[in-house]
Amino acid sequence: GANNAFYKKRCLTQTEFIFYKHLRKLIKDEYKIDPQVVLSSIMGMKHYSNWNRINQKTVDFVIRDENFNTHIGIELDDPTHNREERQKRDYFVNDVFRDAGIPLIRIKTNNSYEYEIKTRIPKYLLKTEEETRK
Repeated sequence: GANNAFYKKRCLTQTEFIFYKHLRKLIKDEYKIDPQVVLSSIMGMKHYSNWNRINQKTVDFVIRDENFNTHIGIELDDPTHNREERQKRDYFVNDVFRDAGIPLIRIKTNNSYEYEIKTRIPKYLLKTEEETRK
């Protein structure tokens, strides 16, 4: 009811949903697309003091294989990413992905994503022999 502290909402914004539909159409079925992934669920840390820094942050999309090997993170950058506070967060997330050895690409929001998806993502979706055996 109206007095409840919580309410149901979609896990994707309309912009993210449009991007997801393009991504799903262009990425092979053997890959899975997970939205709004908490960073601590796809990377570990050497020092527990870093836990809160990554446990409270999400990446818009992760592309993984059926064995749950993460291949790439994707961030959609809308105009809010031009704000100074948001840029600090983005630099931190970029560094975390680099340190973890997971590619992260940033795609500016617009109405046509096919070119970005076709040209920037496929090179990260080639499975290594070791991942294929798992």
